[in-house]
Amino acid sequence: MHGAKWAVVAAWLGMLLIPSAVLAAGPKKVTYPKELLGVWDLRLGQDQCKVADEGGDARFELTPSRLIGYEDWAEPLSVVLISHRPRAWRIKSRLHIYEEAIDVYEIYSLSDGPEPMLAVVDSSRSAVYERCQ
Repeated sequence: MHGAKWAVVAAWLGMLLIPSAVLAAGPKKVTYPKELLGVWDLRLGQDQCKVADEGGDARFELTPSRLIGYEDWAEPLSVVLISHRPRAWRIKSRLHIYEEAIDVYEIYSLSDGPEPMLAVVDSSRSAVYERCQ
């Protein structure tokens, strides 16, 4: 019986320690896929990246934790790989524009090849971008 008491005490201590270990690690931070990181601009049939180094209002930069646009920025809330070839992700982001924040859902699809193109589709539009950097 003495061994059974210690087993119960050990199990109880284990239940107390596991949550603190999980809390110490913290929640996993959501990031944009590494394949998408860099500067992107609309594909307009010409090398838009070289036309204007500053870019227009369609140019954006993807860092691991932010999409930085002309007058807005977004942070990823969830990223789900939905296709391996072509690589495609369903991304939920919190878009910060002016003084508001709204959640947006988009599909990002990256073409294969030496000059990859990025298609971004949401419920109201689609656009194709080329990588500038």
